[in-house]
Amino acid sequence: MSAKKIMIVEDDLSQVELLKKILSQYQVEIHSASNGLEAVDRIKDTKPDLILLDIMMPALDGFEVVRRIREVPELVETPFIIISAVREMNSLLEARKHGIKDYIMKPFDRKALESKISEALKIDLETLRKS
Repeated sequence: MSAKKIMIVEDDLSQVELLKKILSQYQVEIHSASNGLEAVDRIKDTKPDLILLDIMMPALDGFEVVRRIREVPELVETPFIIISAVREMNSLLEARKHGIKDYIMKPFDRKALESKISEALKIDLETLRKS
């Protein structure tokens, strides 16, 4: 089985490093982008199995990233998990409108994040744990 690819789209470097540290325990391929425009290009190139996405970013916001990725036929089913400090109901509703089922508030609980990643990848993340 080839490694699952996870794209982190986040402009806060400390958040990127935290997510990479968590994911590095698992046999996954980690990619990242620090703004919306870069994210769209990198997602199209890498075709990740899962995208962890912030909403508030430079160049394009997270919802515009989702809209552009959903226009690419081979990426239309790619799952997104929003990880954001935005707590407004409008953002939650906007996420649902774009077909995003999982929305995690910052600061996030590590176990909750790992559980949502397992659900999105349809795999027990523990099976990917590095020995």
